[in-house]
Amino acid sequence: MGEDTIKVFGAICCLATFITVIMVASAHEVLGYNEVGLRYSTWYKVVENKTYEHGIHWIGLGYDFIRYDIKLNTIEFSKARDAQLPLIHTRTLDGLIVSLEASL
Repeated sequence: MGEDTIKVFGAICCLATFITVIMVASAHEVLGYNEVGLRYSTWYKVVENKTYEHGIHWIGLGYDFIRYDIKLNTIEFSKARDAQLPLIHTRTLDGLIVSLEASL
C-alpha cells in the first residue's frame, strides 16, 4: 500500500467517524423538567401513542418530540386560609342561600 492510499483510507475513516457521531448525537432529545413529549416521525408524519417524561431520550433519526408543559394550576373557592378566593355565595330561584365550595 502506498502512502497516498493510507492517507485516503485515514480520511475516509475520520469522515465516517464524524458522521456517525453527528447521527448518534442527533438521535437524542432532552425534555425539560416541566415537559412531556410525544415522539413524532418527521418522515412518515406519525405520532407514537406513548408519553415520554422529562430527561434524555434516544428517539432515533428522523424523529422529534411534540412538547407539552405539565404545569398544574389550581383555583380554590373555600373558607380555608390558604384558599385563593372566598366561597361563592348565590341564591336559588326560590330565594334559598347557596354557598359553593369548589376547587379546579
